[in-house]
Amino acid sequence: MDQRTEEQVGEAINEVLKHMEDWPYEKLADGFRAIQERFNWLAASAPAAFREVERRVAEDTLLAAEVKERSIMECESLLERVLELGWSDRYRAPEVLLPFGRYCIDQGRPDLARRYLKPVAAELAAIPPASGEEQLHGNLLAAVRKMLDGLSEC
Repeated sequence: MDQRTEEQVGEAINEVLKHMEDWPYEKLADGFRAIQERFNWLAASAPAAFREVERRVAEDTLLAAEVKERSIMECESLLERVLELGWSDRYRAPEVLLPFGRYCIDQGRPDLARRYLKPVAAELAAIPPASGEEQLHGNLLAAVRKMLDGLSEC
């Protein structure tokens, strides 16, 4: 995706995200769908770039569902879509799955949190941090491990 398109996608997503607190889930989801439709033209000319738009929209729709406390089944379905598409970057999985894990625990489903967080912990432990992202990498790995340790008590 060229830099200008990347900026436009980021701006569009941020425009929806800034309403996370005041918009209902349906309006947030519609906003994210509109972003995907807006960049639909990429599907033919730059399929990899369009796939990236799909990933980011799916990730942020899942975050909105978590924040708005949609059903666990709906959140899990959205998460499965994200997993099908792949994560937009190496640190997006823990950034999205840590709130998902907390939500699962709050909803009495620590098994779901464990199922999705274990592979993330293993992946983070296995890959070296990206240059300049050592602290972020370490913090995310520690947070995922801490949550998993807490889940062993559930």
